[in-house]
Amino acid sequence: MVEQLNLWVAALHPVWQFLAVFVIGVVPFLESYTGTLVGTVTGMPVLLAAGGAIAGNVLALVVAVRLGDRARRGLGRRASRPPSERRQKVIARVDRYGVPVASLPARP
Repeated sequence: MVEQLNLWVAALHPVWQFLAVFVIGVVPFLESYTGTLVGTVTGMPVLLAAGGAIAGNVLALVVAVRLGDRARRGLGRRASRPPSERRQKVIARVDRYGVPVASLPARP
């Protein structure tokens, strides 16, 4: 089976090989380690496999940072309003008991 996969991957243009490993690198659980391994096992050159997986991982990281920054800025606009009574209670409990204990009532 691995030989058939190697033959199939060898028949692909290197750009398609790179893009396949790039997509594997974008997936947060798989990241660059798995992408490099899959690319190497399927017969791609190690540098091409590692480069594609790392590029995909970097793209996912940049997107996550940008979205996180946008969310932080969006939440920052809400900070100009006074906190609600419920929010004040939550903050007081977190300050008193810590995050793990204060989050227990939120569990279903």
